[in-house]
Amino acid sequence: MDEVFIARIRVPDSDDFKDFRGEFEVVKVAPTRLEIRETAPFIELFTFGDTIEVEPHENEFLFKEVVGRSRYRTFEFLLSEKVAESTQLQQFVDQLVERGGHWERLMSGWLLIHLPEDSDYDPSNDISRVVNDVG
Repeated sequence: MDEVFIARIRVPDSDDFKDFRGEFEVVKVAPTRLEIRETAPFIELFTFGDTIEVEPHENEFLFKEVVGRSRYRTFEFLLSEKVAESTQLQQFVDQLVERGGHWERLMSGWLLIHLPEDSDYDPSNDISRVVNDVG
């Protein structure tokens, strides 16, 4: 598996976007290409699984363009804090990772599940079971 690291990415000013800097988990897939390994909730330029072209510049990478869209399907769930921090949810996401999925929890109860596009698994019923079990 390729090594995940934190990269500082700068999106320069454009007609569509004000200059932005952020740190993202990425995997280097080519000398000037990074695969994004997390979701930036308020950035629409790229998302989990997208491959971006960058230019290394001092201690950061300058964003050039998205060169490959994510090969993952993303499911989103809003959970109570009780469910989000439950053992049952942790067991579910552990099994999800074993199946080749990825997950993120943002802002306490926003659960994002990323599954390979060729997977026919829909986690909705299993999440409902976790919610019902936790109460």
